[in-house]
Amino acid sequence: MSLEYDLVIIGASLEGIYAAEQAIQTNKRIALVDQGLSTPSLQHQFVLGQLTQFIHHYRDLQALNYFDQPLPSQRFLQVTQQLTPHHYYRELAAEKLANLAALGVDVLLESGSFTNSPYLGFVVDNRHLRSRAYLLATGSSIREPNIPELKEISYLTPETFDKAQFKESPQTWTIIGATPTSIPIAQYLASLDQNVILLTQNAHILPQEDSKIAHLLQAHLEAMGIQIIPQASIQSVKKVNQKTAIALSNQILETDKVLLATGYQPQVENLNLEKIQVNYNHHRILTNHYLQTTHLKIYACGNLLGGYSIPDIAKYEARIAVNNTLFSRKIKLNYPSVPYQFLTYPHFARIGLNEKHAQQQDIDVRVITLYLNYSNNPLLLNEIKTLCKLVIDTQKRILGVDIFGSNTDELMTFFSLAIQQSLKLNELIAIHPSSPVISTLLQALIGRM
Repeated sequence: MSLEYDLVIIGASLEGIYAAEQAIQTNKRIALVDQGLSTPSLQHQFVLGQLTQFIHHYRDLQALNYFDQPLPSQRFLQVTQQLTPHHYYRELAAEKLANLAALGVDVLLESGSFTNSPYLGFVVDNRHLRSRAYLLATGSSIREPNIPELKEISYLTPETFDKAQFKESPQTWTIIGATPTSIPIAQYLASLDQNVILLTQNAHILPQEDSKIAHLLQAHLEAMGIQIIPQASIQSVKKVNQKTAIALSNQILETDKVLLATGYQPQVENLNLEKIQVNYNHHRILTNHYLQTTHLKIYACGNLLGGYSIPDIAKYEARIAVNNTLFSRKIKLNYPSVPYQFLTYPHFARIGLNEKHAQQQDIDVRVITLYLNYSNNPLLLNEIKTLCKLVIDTQKRILGVDIFGSNTDELMTFFSLAIQQSLKLNELIAIHPSSPVISTLLQALIGRM
């Protein structure tokens, strides 16, 4: 049986479902093969980041005698499995897929693979899906590093964290890899009085980001009691009685739990990509600036491409991919235009060029650093001042912004519009917003003009 489509999307990941939602609005014929992905690639760090913030606010208010009882830390740990439940994501995915089917998407709850005989197609249960284009959106899975005896121990990943078993007494957690996915988990555990060790191969966490903000976040983690070991070189791991011994180059760590978050690899098993000459490596699918793979009719988006696992970026790539697969006028990727945030506590958000990237490109820029203290919230809830770093060019146009603190959503929306419209600083300060957050920002900016 041969079916004709304008676009076949492979993978019911977050970005795959979002791509189908966008594509069906074009009145094209669309198919979505779930490829065995029963849940969208939603990240637990959103829930855990919100909980960490709540825990800290509760304790701040308790210190001011708003609450009589201490936070029930053990109760939080006991219900962690319910706080980030897989069944919720399964239900969400099922609801989204049902909605897509109602809108006209052919949803196939099966797995398939590519064939090039007698012509390119995607075969699902003996059905040959022919299409003008195909979009890979199967997501990624944890990439196990080459550590001796790692396979012999039991470890968790960010995706399986909700399966952790907690004891009444504090446990020691060693997290291998300081990533935007693992840092919220480390903060959540530390907030509930667990002992947390965070290992990173780099000199400090988040080396690709603004160094000042990365060091500020690292200092915040250490103030929470998280032990950060930089330039960690793991020699081996071994089970010793009820604990795991992790041998570094200069010390041995004993830990109760190990969480692996070193990196991800594309989930492309059984797709037959080699036979149709789609190139990939252990880190990512190889694509051009239009998200086109080495096969002209096949595109890819989302976590398959490597880099950060952030829904904002995955959705942006899905929109670009849908346009470029369905229409002749192609859109080139422009990552600096995409705002996104790491769900740490406090939040870290950014858009455009930061100071480091501008220097690497030899762009003549000026950096304005602002410390924002709006309303009484920072005093009442013991929050840090919000750090805002603006990178501007010689014409005083904003090229990029990094924000660390609170109200990052509102600030990032404001700066995204400013960058999109190429507004200069004097045009920004002429705005009279009703928002106290933006008013505080503009007042601080006027003081630096």
